Amino acid sequence: MERPGKPLRCALALGVFLGVALVGFRPLFFRWNRLPTYAQGDVPAMALADRNLNVWILGWVAHALATDPARLFDGNILHPAPDTLAGSENMLAHVPFTLPVFLATGNSAWVLKAMMLESIVLTAFAAFLVVLHHTGDTAAAIVAGVLLTLSPWRYEPSGVHAGVAAEPQYLGFQFLPLALLATALWFERGRGLAWAGIALAVALQALASFYLGYVSFAILPIYALALAWCATRPGGSHAPASLALRRLAGVATALLAAAVLVVPAALPYLRLRRSGVVPVYDIDFVARMSAPPWSYLAPAGLRLVGPVAALVTLGFGLFRLAQTFGLARRGQRPRRARTGEIAAWTMLVAGLVLAWGPYQELPGGGRLPLPFALLWRFVPGFSAMRGAGRFVVVLSLACALLAGYALAAARSLLGAARWPLASALAGAALFLAARHPVPTESSGIGADASPAYRFLAGRPPGEPLLELPAKAGEDDLAGLTIDSQYMLASTVHWQPLLNGYTAYEPPSRDVLAAIAQRLPAPDALDRLLALVDLRWVLVHGARLAPEQRDSFGATGSGLTEVLRDRDDVLYAVARPRPERRPAELARTDAALSLDGTPRSPLAPTCRTGALRVDLPETGVRHRFAKARLSAHLENRSECDWPALGAGSAGLVMLEYAWLDGDRVVATGVPGRLGRDVPAGTAIDEPFFVLTPRPGTASRLRVVLRQQGQESPIALWEAAVEVSPPGAPLPGGGGPAAGPAA
Repeated sequence: MERPGKPLRCALALGVFLGVALVGFRPLFFRWNRLPTYAQGDVPAMALADRNLNVWILGWVAHALATDPARLFDGNILHPAPDTLAGSENMLAHVPFTLPVFLATGNSAWVLKAMMLESIVLTAFAAFLVVLHHTGDTAAAIVAGVLLTLSPWRYEPSGVHAGVAAEPQYLGFQFLPLALLATALWFERGRGLAWAGIALAVALQALASFYLGYVSFAILPIYALALAWCATRPGGSHAPASLALRRLAGVATALLAAAVLVVPAALPYLRLRRSGVVPVYDIDFVARMSAPPWSYLAPAGLRLVGPVAALVTLGFGLFRLAQTFGLARRGQRPRRARTGEIAAWTMLVAGLVLAWGPYQELPGGGRLPLPFALLWRFVPGFSAMRGAGRFVVVLSLACALLAGYALAAARSLLGAARWPLASALAGAALFLAARHPVPTESSGIGADASPAYRFLAGRPPGEPLLELPAKAGEDDLAGLTIDSQYMLASTVHWQPLLNGYTAYEPPSRDVLAAIAQRLPAPDALDRLLALVDLRWVLVHGARLAPEQRDSFGATGSGLTEVLRDRDDVLYAVARPRPERRPAELARTDAALSLDGTPRSPLAPTCRTGALRVDLPETGVRHRFAKARLSAHLENRSECDWPALGAGSAGLVMLEYAWLDGDRVVATGVPGRLGRDVPAGTAIDEPFFVLTPRPGTASRLRVVLRQQGQESPIALWEAAVEVSPPGAPLPGGGGPAAGPAA
């Protein structure tokens, strides 16, 4: 029987992969204005926050390209900071699919679905093309595609914290397999089209995800070396070594061209790197997020790579070893199939070594340096890669390809029976990855948008908005999730938003949040208006304490009610705007606070004060959100205390710890003050703390301290009962305590 032509086989594969996407993500693609939600995993709130962030990224990129491409990286979140899109991925490679959907619908939830469907299908199709090129076996190539696109590291619809819609940038993995295919064609034929394919595919992989882009730049030279070695070996193409070297040089220049193509999109990230917003991670921190090769032999490691692909690859590897040592009969393999297989085995080993991390601890305290450390030290930007363990993507790719090569190698033994086996392997992978439907919830945008957001969408662009409550400190995961919901909702109106969440947040974010916590106090509004333009304040009363909620809209607050929808109230800022100084917001190294007080170390005579913390009348309950307390501060010295400013150096802050006897049970980032504390004055400030599990701590200690100084200004400590979630709260507040030495 004559084999069907390649177009027909490609159409069959695309149909299979589309079916895998629709079944695996059921019912997500049939409910377009709903988004995946997460009820499982260690930190479901982070999954929701990441989901909202990525919906915003895809929506903002499409919106900016359609309206004002010059402002692409100046996203509308975390206003007024620049380059806020560069705080995370940009996923520009998906624009050919996302922009038309956005123009047709204006709905960012639909844009996410378009990106997901494209990535699932095309990643599988790219792996299919690689195996089909090397083996000509359609069944084997389909298996490789299904196993790759169902890799657990990228496909987790059941709701764990690294869920697929939470981090869709890892779905868009089609470009590295395409780069492998282009590299194979370049070595076989040496045509300029293949060279251009390498450069374009690697550049697109970097624009789909910078993490996966770095993986591609690291892995492709190793893959090319394997192809060059195969080309010069007996049984290969008998290419002379000089030709193989020219092909390798061509791959190197293609990678250089890919880097040049990525430069325009990389410039905003470099600006954030220079300003310190994007950090350089300590190499020991990176080592803690690494995965040594033996970790993949455990069940958890096999599950991470993909159990079906990993087990088939393991069995295939044992069979090849048996052949090497004469324990199994060697069969004839086509040259292309042997080349593709050897290159995939090489890629698997490289992935194991790079995922191992920067070094291996040796007995006696020594360290064995590993190749990852060279990349971390010498490749620009690679030091921002937080976890070497993310090279598991290479293991998943290599194992998926090798599973396809294994099935193709059994063609003479299985014949037509390999089709039922291929179906069984693909079905097992689909069952393991998608046993349960994807939980969904209303997106809250599009037709489900609230009246306040629809009102703002009808306003002229460029009217900044603040939503309350907001995140209180970088460790406030509940507040972070709420801010991410505001960011998702901003895709309805696209007004500048003071709130927001991204991987690398600007220093202005914490300053403005600290002031915003004191609203609706008139002096807090004045400080905000002096630092940033603000036109609207949207208060979500159901999330606020009753006393704070009731204080909004009071006479003299400077806020005028415009729209009320149940517990949500939109206020217009009616207060006169003072002269602004927004440039000072980002100065973490400023010599003065934003209120003009020197940030130099306070003299001992200046560190004289008192501190009292008042607990809520209903007591303190342990829950995911931070507890809101009230701190009463007295500056009993003749010096002003600096407190309001970007960064932390030299600022007076509130540190806290929960104690069980003398043992520290829990602590958190220091609490910021929303203003300086002049000499001889007393102020009341909101103070947010993470709560320990009930029964693990009996006392709360709060220290008022200038950051960088050892001796405190004042200390408060008292017994505090933390009630379990859902339990009745005891009444009462904290004792009135004065300063302590």
